[in-house]
Amino acid sequence: MLLTGTHPLVRAYLVTGVGKQLGCAHTPHLAGGVETRLMAPRLDLRAQGDSDLEAKLLADPHIKRIVDDAEKQKDLGIRRSFLATALRVTPPMSPRLATLVGHCTKTLGFEGTLETYIYPDASFNAGMARPEDGRVFMLFSSSLFESFDDEELKFVIGHELGHHLFGHHRLPMKALVESSMVGVAATQLFAWSRYAEISADRAGLTCAGKLDGVTSSLLKLASGLRQGLTSMRAEDLISQLGDMQEELGKRSADDANRKPQPDWFATHPFSPLRLQAANAFSRAEQFAGTGLSRTQLETEVAELMAVMEPTYLEDKGEIPEAMRRLLLAGGVAVASANGELDEKERKVLERFFGVGSVDRVNVKALSDDLPRRISNAVAVVPVLRRGQVLRDLCLVARADGHVSAEERTLLLDLATKLGVEVTLVDRALGAELSLD
Repeated sequence: MLLTGTHPLVRAYLVTGVGKQLGCAHTPHLAGGVETRLMAPRLDLRAQGDSDLEAKLLADPHIKRIVDDAEKQKDLGIRRSFLATALRVTPPMSPRLATLVGHCTKTLGFEGTLETYIYPDASFNAGMARPEDGRVFMLFSSSLFESFDDEELKFVIGHELGHHLFGHHRLPMKALVESSMVGVAATQLFAWSRYAEISADRAGLTCAGKLDGVTSSLLKLASGLRQGLTSMRAEDLISQLGDMQEELGKRSADDANRKPQPDWFATHPFSPLRLQAANAFSRAEQFAGTGLSRTQLETEVAELMAVMEPTYLEDKGEIPEAMRRLLLAGGVAVASANGELDEKERKVLERFFGVGSVDRVNVKALSDDLPRRISNAVAVVPVLRRGQVLRDLCLVARADGHVSAEERTLLLDLATKLGVEVTLVDRALGAELSLD
């Protein structure tokens, strides 16, 4: 999806479940009888980081079990719900949409039966649901459908078809996060989700044929504006990326006063970053015929994605060490907030620090040392990275499937003392983190 939706259809089906690519034996159909002749499926458009991170995630037995369980789910009633609560758009109802979808399915080599729906929502949104009984479902919010022109819709349609083409819904984000993924695996999951959006954007740009539609789409998504800007230039949005990198690089004394946005909970890259990545693809040999090699393209994109991928569990140096020490003391405090060290939360901490690591700690001594570790983190750790530790502490609290009032109070207190925006706590504790 382009953005996280609020409509029940989006929450129930577009952000859960496992998508499978359909077989290669059928000519694609649009609901209502429109057919297209296939090109080879454009699997080559997938970003290297997307496929590499998916492979790493699926190599984790814990993740693979959840994926396998999701794939076994049958008859979720997806189509029945769509038919009951959204408008199915057939070619006679909207020849414009049928033409645009036909162009994109042909361009990307999509195979299967595709049904398109429009649902009422004031936000700009679109999505693909998991296939059911050989059908694939694409949804548009009413606002997006009415506000985007043909070139913008080509980008949106191509983006959504890209998610299906690359099998992105195979990894059920919500189920994985609720399984208390932590540490490197959690970091990789969020990073993979953002790379998946980069892959889908490449499919969208391929369908649009030029960068203009991508630029105006992302500008609308970033601003929420339907019209009103006298001009929309890619440079204006891309310039935000340079400023953002500058902000992330600051290590000044006023860090404690600069509270972070919840970047580590984002399944999407920042809009300026997405546009810069699309701009790189538009300059690549793969798209333009000349220009950046595949290696150069993926290297440039990896450098861009690093803006949203700070990590500390394996890094060396004063800052990562202070973060790890804060995580251990804070994690033990959260896990024992109810008066005793919860076994499930203990296991989550061991996934951060190793089996048996929690057994070797002195709970009282760590609790007594927590204020000093907080002070040290405030002194040496940039506030954006303190937010990452707070995110991981929230995962510890969620480990047993219930967050007590004592745990939430402790986390809010930690956020305040760390100079981190307190809204991060409730967002982390109640987030429906998902692929959009």
